[in-house]
Amino acid sequence: WRVRFDPKFGGPARLDFPTLTDWRERPEIRHYSGKAIYETRFDAPKEVNTLSLGRVANAASVRLNGRDLGTVWSAPWTVRIPKGLLRPKGNVLQVTVANLWVNRLIGDAGLPAEKRITKTTWSPFRPDSELQPSGLLGPVTLMRKDP
Repeated sequence: WRVRFDPKFGGPARLDFPTLTDWRERPEIRHYSGKAIYETRFDAPKEVNTLSLGRVANAASVRLNGRDLGTVWSAPWTVRIPKGLLRPKGNVLQVTVANLWVNRLIGDAGLPAEKRITKTTWSPFRPDSELQPSGLLGPVTLMRKDP
């Protein structure tokens, strides 16, 4: 997976994820809050009609081969694949994930005011507050579901 972040919100421009992992496990993005775009290419059989994202923290919009398949924000984290959209080879999947603001507030709590990314009049978070799960956690799978 190739993942693009917004540097204006404290993320690197791009990271590669050999496997899907929680952003909390990656030091360079553990306090990132905002959107990230995951992209991968894959080959698939035509018999599938559903894409499962596994688990997402906290919301995701899905594009397959340039077509918007919708937004998911709760279990079961699945979208239907329209007939004829999936190709045997060279499919491009983009999943835009947005997480909560909490992790950025926690990260900023440990920084001097002039280095903080967020601006708020009050935050209940401290530098040692528990970070919340973030990102596309997976597993991402293709499946056949009866209509």
